[in-house]
Amino acid sequence: KWDPATGDMYNFGLDLLPTPRIRTFRVDRCGRLTKLASIPMLDLPWNHDFALTQKYMVFVLDPILPDIAKIARSTTSFVDSLKFKRDKGTRFVLVPRNGGSVRIVEHAALLHVHVTNAYDDGDDVVIEFPRLETDWEKLRNMTGTVNRTDRGIPEYPDSTLMQYRITESGRIIENQLTDRSGEFPQ
Repeated sequence: KWDPATGDMYNFGLDLLPTPRIRTFRVDRCGRLTKLASIPMLDLPWNHDFALTQKYMVFVLDPILPDIAKIARSTTSFVDSLKFKRDKGTRFVLVPRNGGSVRIVEHAALLHVHVTNAYDDGDDVVIEFPRLETDWEKLRNMTGTVNRTDRGIPEYPDSTLMQYRITESGRIIENQLTDRSGEFPQ
């Protein structure tokens, strides 16, 4: 993600071994790399996207977990090694862009792929994304249709554009923004 005000680029990497963690960093306009945070996790969900506010890098980590043994054996694709474990819940991870302590806020399990918008509202952080209204197996099976060589149209799951407000106290307030289904909204 690019900060339009500074021109800085923010990004992340996922380490599965030896200790699961998210590594976050910033590259300024001159190409200087700054490591922001390395966040150890007991289990590291697969993650595809994050949001950028003026204060935070915001991650929504749904409980989509890789099966390390399947990955190590290379007997399946990466997507096929992923399992949705609803009982683990979703974690909202707020990484301060200027350093400082990372906040992790637990929530009931969600399923999403892309983030739409995020911003700071006083001491609250607001993040919006399409919450997918399907089960993981159906979504996993649909991932192969995105890169089709025929002229068929990929099937996307039903979704609900949702807003999640994370208060300073760690409370999460959900608000449905529309009843229209979609993906990659802007």
